[in-house]
Amino acid sequence: MMLKLAAKLLATVLLALPLAACFDGTIEVSVTSATTARIEAVQVINADTYGMLKRADEDADYSALDEFCTVGELTETEDGGATCTVVREGSFATLRNFNGTSGDLTFEPAGNGLVRVSMSTKGLRDMAGAKVEMTVDGETREMAEAYFAGHTMTIRIGGGAVTDTNLTLSKDKESAEVVYPLLDLVTGKAELPQEFYAVVRLP
Repeated sequence: MMLKLAAKLLATVLLALPLAACFDGTIEVSVTSATTARIEAVQVINADTYGMLKRADEDADYSALDEFCTVGELTETEDGGATCTVVREGSFATLRNFNGTSGDLTFEPAGNGLVRVSMSTKGLRDMAGAKVEMTVDGETREMAEAYFAGHTMTIRIGGGAVTDTNLTLSKDKESAEVVYPLLDLVTGKAELPQEFYAVVRLP
């Protein structure tokens, strides 16, 4: 689901190099009740890159700016950059079938007031496979290393006490996350499990 948005964004970035590579992304899933959850996906693009995108958009019928924040709320920041925020709240069934497909995000009762939240990484694993390998090579790879350096993709699951997870547990044990360097994702160096998961105790 939301990982598909992340994979699509990475694909857009690769096709638009060197214009659209400087961004950071966060996808957060929070359990809000026994039957509902909240998803927030945030993409932050810096001032230099956003400025280049806007200038390119003025000179062409189509540019990478057309693909940035097609779904969500676009906010231009004081420093000249921009933030795209997508928020979805609702029942487990509604969120599971967001984007017209099912299986990318699942919520399963785990007994004793627990919910197991899992996110398939298929979209990111596909992105880190053949498509990226064919696109990023030679001089283009060098550009990617320069533009992606220092930027990350964060996946976070929470909403209550986390009792089991394959992510890194926060100090307060109220969430768990993993942070991947974007460069590792687009070059296929990142080691991705079949899914990210966390078992959350209902709030």
